Amino acid sequence: MSKLFTFKEWLTVPEAARHLTRLFNEEVAESDILRLAIDGRLKLSVHFVNHTYANPGKVVGEDEIEWMELPSLAGKDQVINIPDGLEIGDGRWLKLDERVVKLQGIWDLPMIGAETLDIEHEYQRLTGGPEVTLQNIEGAFVEGESGLMCRLCEHFDHNEYQAGSIAHEEKLERYIAQENLGDAEIAKLREIYQLNRKEFRDRMAARSEHERYYPSAGLPRDGVLVVRSRHLTAFTSSLEDPKAKSDEQSMSAKERSSAMKIIASLVSLSGLKGGTYKQAEGIANAAKDLGISVSVNTVDKFLKEASSIEKEKTQLK
Repeated sequence: MSKLFTFKEWLTVPEAARHLTRLFNEEVAESDILRLAIDGRLKLSVHFVNHTYANPGKVVGEDEIEWMELPSLAGKDQVINIPDGLEIGDGRWLKLDERVVKLQGIWDLPMIGAETLDIEHEYQRLTGGPEVTLQNIEGAFVEGESGLMCRLCEHFDHNEYQAGSIAHEEKLERYIAQENLGDAEIAKLREIYQLNRKEFRDRMAARSEHERYYPSAGLPRDGVLVVRSRHLTAFTSSLEDPKAKSDEQSMSAKERSSAMKIIASLVSLSGLKGGTYKQAEGIANAAKDLGISVSVNTVDKFLKEASSIEKEKTQLK
């Protein structure tokens, strides 16, 4: 194992492929990493290099879902039942908040929506397969280490099919640059855009904040696919003994989130200063005084994971 790997919180897909190639002593391609993610063997994540927007949600059981009766188009005496949440499998439902929050940093892919199609599309591209034409109208989803699940969304200003949007103007300028148009025709097109722009801005101003966004059809273009180091380690450990699960793997997402919150609280109470590695050294030394042997790198890994919970809270404010 590379010494540098122990200090990295995440790797890009090419880096993860090279890491497994060295570990297994056989060629592992980027497409293999994506296939493992699609098949549910390896957790894939996305790094929002800049930022993106999303509707935060709460995962609940079916007993917490309310159903509304609405008139059916099939007949005036018929009704259809509409749930106030999205079914995401294994008896779980996601109740989304209307508010829009900004996300940045590393978020896991739960592979329950349009994000799955994005990964499948990239896999087919890398392997020379067919074009993926399937669509998922529910949108793309991401999940934080604290268990928070969000549906990605985009502002209508970034939709090139919305007349008067900024994206529509960019599309128009590309068209003008590619076509041999006269000055009068170009001026006319830009004049029409300015009229559409005013109407668009008026429509947006009349809407509430959350109504200016719509579910994203996939992951943002500037999102980078990555693999958390601990997810990669959990995957390789499962290959050594598929029947044996480590304590870390057997812990549920809710239990793990609670454990990380406890760790973050204890660190805060301890008054340890400095970054996570400096704090880890202090904890490892204290454990040594008690006759307990624990690696500084292991402590640092858990401290970083615990601190990510606070980062997620900050991002959602």
